[in-house]
Amino acid sequence: MPNFTMTLQQVIDDAKTEDRYKCIGLDQYPIFDSDYREALNEKIIAHYNEQEIGHETDSMFRYAMARKMNEIMPLINQHYKASQIEIDPLLTVNIRSVGESTDNSETESSTTSDGRVVASNTPQVRLAGNADYATNAQDSKSTTDADGTATNTSNNENSTTGYQGNPAELVLMLRQSFVNVDMMVIDSLSELFMMIWDSGQEHTRGYGNDYYPYGFFPVRW
Repeated sequence: MPNFTMTLQQVIDDAKTEDRYKCIGLDQYPIFDSDYREALNEKIIAHYNEQEIGHETDSMFRYAMARKMNEIMPLINQHYKASQIEIDPLLTVNIRSVGESTDNSETESSTTSDGRVVASNTPQVRLAGNADYATNAQDSKSTTDADGTATNTSNNENSTTGYQGNPAELVLMLRQSFVNVDMMVIDSLSELFMMIWDSGQEHTRGYGNDYYPYGFFPVRW
């Protein structure tokens, strides 16, 4: 039974709305994945269900809860995103190099040739410059031009993967980095509750005590 305010479950039961998250300020805070809101809210409710709220009214508590969640969740969301990254502890080296080379070459050639075939019935007679005294003659002339371009492109890719160090120590370091992000949220909300357990019995230390002048004190666990 509550002794000072009301429990979280009583706040939910007394709410006039069917949205149990809205009545305790857990409906609009920023979260990395909206589908995860329900799971986180249920963990918060289950953890503090029987705890008394640390405010005089449920409306004050709802405002304080909404304010606190809006303050802590931007950083908490980064922890959630980081926890989703899959890490191979035995992959500490991952080097990839990519290279490309291109060779261009051009060739150009030109060939010219002249030829003459002469037949004469009087071979000892000198042939005139215009070959008029030849029995028959045949001239030939040819020119050959050649141009060429060659391009050669090659791509090179090299990769190196592996790990450096003791594999057992690398696995241990990964385990030590694990964080229960849900509990980070839950622990941050403890200031919104009284966190007092009372057995229902009266305990006295005598009147005139400096800390409990009226002789009664709550039992803390």
